[in-house]
Amino acid sequence: MNNLKIEHLTERTKNVNELNNYINKVTPEIIEILKDNLVLKKDYEINKKCKDLIYSKVLNKKPSDIQCWFECSQYNIILRFKTCFHTELWSSNYIEEYIYLTQNSTEWSEKERDFIVVSTDFKEFTAIKNKTFKQVLSTYKNIAKQEEKINLMKAKLNDIKRGFNSYLNK
Repeated sequence: MNNLKIEHLTERTKNVNELNNYINKVTPEIIEILKDNLVLKKDYEINKKCKDLIYSKVLNKKPSDIQCWFECSQYNIILRFKTCFHTELWSSNYIEEYIYLTQNSTEWSEKERDFIVVSTDFKEFTAIKNKTFKQVLSTYKNIAKQEEKINLMKAKLNDIKRGFNSYLNK
């Protein structure tokens, strides 16, 4: 493994762990605000009062390199996070993570001629465990080793099939 890849893996590990730390810090706070104030709008978006509370109490202290937003649907509310880090002079990599906050139950409404949300259950948040660089590097090397084995097996399989493709094609 060359120095550039190790440097990239080191930087990526550091940034993933920083993002995980931020997610672990803010997600429980956001869930508590949602539990106390959530009212879904007709388009399944979070009500303004709730969003304002979340942004003023939690997300206003967000690091500038982290983006955070909600994706709302009739099925659930997802909290999305995104950050980036520079890998080379003009190159960046993005890290994204998402947390399912709720699961909505829906029923068909003849009046609305559409499905409507009848209840919202909050998912239990489990903190994301950080990995050390040593763990990441070990996993990276194990994956490379397994991929090499797969490639060797594919080559061997191709050797066995050679000359018999017309007989074996399905």
